[in-house]
Amino acid sequence: MRVSFNGRSFDTVDWSLGGCRISFVGDFPDVGSEHTLNCSLAFQGFEITLKVEARVVRHETERRELAFCFTDVGERETALLQHFVEDLIRGKMSTVADTIVRIDTPVTPVATTPDPNPIQAVPIRRCAWKQFLFVSFYLVLGAVVFGYIALYFYALMFQMEVTSAVISSERAVVASPVAGQVNKINFAVGATISTGAPLVYLENTALTRNLRAAQADLAETEAELAEAQSVLAGEEEKAKGYDLVARNNVRQAETQLEKLQLANKNAKLKVERMRKLTQKGLALADDLEAAELELKAVLSEYERKKIHIQELKQLIKNGDATRLFTGNGFAGRLSETKARIARLRRELAYKKDHSRS
Repeated sequence: MRVSFNGRSFDTVDWSLGGCRISFVGDFPDVGSEHTLNCSLAFQGFEITLKVEARVVRHETERRELAFCFTDVGERETALLQHFVEDLIRGKMSTVADTIVRIDTPVTPVATTPDPNPIQAVPIRRCAWKQFLFVSFYLVLGAVVFGYIALYFYALMFQMEVTSAVISSERAVVASPVAGQVNKINFAVGATISTGAPLVYLENTALTRNLRAAQADLAETEAELAEAQSVLAGEEEKAKGYDLVARNNVRQAETQLEKLQLANKNAKLKVERMRKLTQKGLALADDLEAAELELKAVLSEYERKKIHIQELKQLIKNGDATRLFTGNGFAGRLSETKARIARLRRELAYKKDHSRS
């Protein structure tokens, strides 16, 4: 196959139904650019030309090769390429006449026999039931419209409007300042009523509902207060235990500090003894260094324990000893429980005063 574009012709290295690769001479076009290719296939002395649209996908500078990807191939061109690939190149025997027929086959098939039922000869028929439905609908609609017009003119022509007045007796409206439900009526219809006498007794349902809600809220607050007082009693017992634990920790730390003091004295004596032996050549310098390191370790542990005892005593002094430190934080809710009880007592007092008012 030979490929021509931009006025030049090139030999293909290989080709398929999806694209081709040619030997190119000159400046390579940009990758991604679109081109119109004229592909020529030589067969039995014929030059079969195909026109396709292609896009540059890559170029190889060392081998001077340019690759295209077919983007728009017509039906005739696709059929011819498929025929050459499947029938001729893959070894299937095909006659020259068969190939020429494929070349000359039109893209759009045209019927060679006349249509037995042309559109002009087909009679046009309408559905009778549809015509009947439309006629019935318009008849009913016309009857409704004309009936409404007839009723309107009848009312306009044969009815008379008379203006009159009714004189009612004097009435007095009795209204209650609040909404409620009537529980009792003191007088029957037609009875004589003296001034100031109560007519009916009303129950203010909104006020009753609010009172019941306030009472329920008050009971809930009292229950919360009782629960908080119970929790406070438990927290106070825990606080006593935490305080005993804290004081016991201080005593244990002081005992450990006394042991560290003795260990410190012994380490100092050992360093002095090893220093004298080293000066006399009876001990190695490594032994002296080991004794000095041991003395430093004991001194460090001694200072750390002193700081620890001071921290424990400060916690007891500040009242934090009433909470146990678990490693992640202090356990104990004594202060929070006291604050909650104080808040609940204030709320309870306020709700009682509000319910009385």
